[in-house]
Amino acid sequence: MKSIRRGTAAVLALIIALSCLCAPALAAESAISVSAGSGGTVSVSVSEGGSTIWSSGDVSGSAANNITYTTSYDITVTAKPSSGYTVSSITIGGTVYTGSTTQTLTGQTAASLSVSASFAQSVTTSSLATQAVTDGTVSSTGGSVTSGGSYSSGTTVTLTATAAEGYRFTGWSCDSGSFSSTTDATTTFTMPAGNCTVSANFKKLVKHKLTLGDPSNGSISISSGYDNTMTSTVSGEYYAGDVIRLVSAADKGYTLNYWYTDGSGTLNSRYYYATDFVMPDEDVTVSAVFVKSSSSSTDDDKDEEEKPSGGSTTPSGGEEGETPTVDPNAEYIISAELTTGGKVTVSAPTAKAGGQVTVTATAEEGYTFSGWVSTAGGSFADPKAATTTFTMPAADTTIVATFISNSSGGATVHPTDDDDGSSGGGGFPWLWVGIGAAAVALIVGGVAVAMDRKNRRDDDYDGGQDQGGGEYALATAKGKGRRKRLSRGNNFQPQQDSDPTYNDAFFDDF
Repeated sequence: MKSIRRGTAAVLALIIALSCLCAPALAAESAISVSAGSGGTVSVSVSEGGSTIWSSGDVSGSAANNITYTTSYDITVTAKPSSGYTVSSITIGGTVYTGSTTQTLTGQTAASLSVSASFAQSVTTSSLATQAVTDGTVSSTGGSVTSGGSYSSGTTVTLTATAAEGYRFTGWSCDSGSFSSTTDATTTFTMPAGNCTVSANFKKLVKHKLTLGDPSNGSISISSGYDNTMTSTVSGEYYAGDVIRLVSAADKGYTLNYWYTDGSGTLNSRYYYATDFVMPDEDVTVSAVFVKSSSSSTDDDKDEEEKPSGGSTTPSGGEEGETPTVDPNAEYIISAELTTGGKVTVSAPTAKAGGQVTVTATAEEGYTFSGWVSTAGGSFADPKAATTTFTMPAADTTIVATFISNSSGGATVHPTDDDDGSSGGGGFPWLWVGIGAAAVALIVGGVAVAMDRKNRRDDDYDGGQDQGGGEYALATAKGKGRRKRLSRGNNFQPQQDSDPTYNDAFFDDF
């Protein structure tokens, strides 16, 4: 009996054991959420025992799903960047993975799991090469240029070209990309989406001869600077684009009519006693024409007006040996002459003699300010500064700014004049100043003469006879000062080449 019981118990135990082995395991669930940043998609695959139990597909925004597993599951995450992007990272359950587009984790049992992928825009760099080109040939003989490098599209790169002695930088060139300025030696270049080569172009300079003419009734010379001192009458050789200061000196009883050249080149002012001349790319001769001044024909040279020196002017008027008389309350007109290459602004339209105004020169793109000139004297605090203070002379004056063209290697651009150097009247403001001043002087002179004659008649002066024959010079110092100012104004009028003896005799009638 006992043995039967023992056998029955063993059989029952075996049956129970076999039942446990054959019974299915209890199932578990896990909630998986998926998200992808901008610039790509992400996909999730979940498997158990080598069999896929869920796949999210390519998710561009976000997705979620609950999975059922028995013991554990494996998860594989794949990030796919869009064109122009790269994978920054993959994050699974708070752990960040970088350096790969696929990440697999095994034996996961988490009840919930968050999966995401982030992307970044890819950066493509291109090669920037630089080279010096001298007279059309790739060569560093004419100068040097800063080296290039690798840059992404849109990057701004600063480039500098340095010309060697005897050469001039003429500009930048490249098949692609863009320059902030193609003429400035230092510029910025915006990198294109591709490799490119930038060329800095140089040209060999050749010196040409400048010959000074030998005019009658005066002399001309080269000045050492803006003090306008006459330092040399010897001709010299200069590079094209060099700016040479020329000064004239009229003989007693004469005044400058105009400057002229026998070829090209640019004269800053053809009617002022001192001028800047920009050397052309050829030999050239510069000379001047002098004519008798109106004062010499009426006063036997007693009132010959002295030319200003050192950027200043002496008020005219009075007989020789007299102290010139200047009305301290007189307001004189300041004009700004229009030029190519920039503009001039003046802080006030008029000023008293000795008064100060601010003048400003603003260069246009491709030009550089060079210096100041006043057609009737006065002085600049700094004649080479774009903004400076100007001290007014006792006369109306025109302010002229000199601008240098960068593209032409230093050619100065000035007010429009006849190209052949001949004197023409078109656009010359002093003609109208002279006419206006003459009209005023005629009226004032006529009134003065009439009043004087009336007084003579009233006083029965010398039998009531007009001893002056009807010809009255304005004998007061103030009157002669006014007439002298009229003469000065006409000294700057353009004259006709066909009549080199032109003078201001018109004003001698009164």
